[in-house]
Amino acid sequence: MVAVRSLNWTLQRSCPGIHLAQNSININIMNLVWAFDFTAELDDAGNPIEVDTFACHTGVATGPLPFRCRLTPRTPEKAEIISREFLEAGDIFAKFEFALSTEDKEYVSQSRAHIH
Repeated sequence: MVAVRSLNWTLQRSCPGIHLAQNSININIMNLVWAFDFTAELDDAGNPIEVDTFACHTGVATGPLPFRCRLTPRTPEKAEIISREFLEAGDIFAKFEFALSTEDKEYVSQSRAHIH
């Protein structure tokens, strides 16, 4: 009986949007896999740089340490779709583009320069 009460307490206080969040993550991952090939970054000699899959942050908020990789569109058609959708979503992205670095501000203005 104690285990059931303990479980109920946990379920009542869990995140009500967890299913939406998980579905959003899954959709975004599927879109990335659909659109891009993920390959290792190359060193100066042209050899692939191995990614340490066990290199993670420690503590409360864990996750992988930054690593370098190459993302290339799978086909020219997918590259066109990605570019078009990125440009069309500019108004949506703009709401979240505050406190950008100078480099990011330059990228945003250059990428949208030919829209207007």
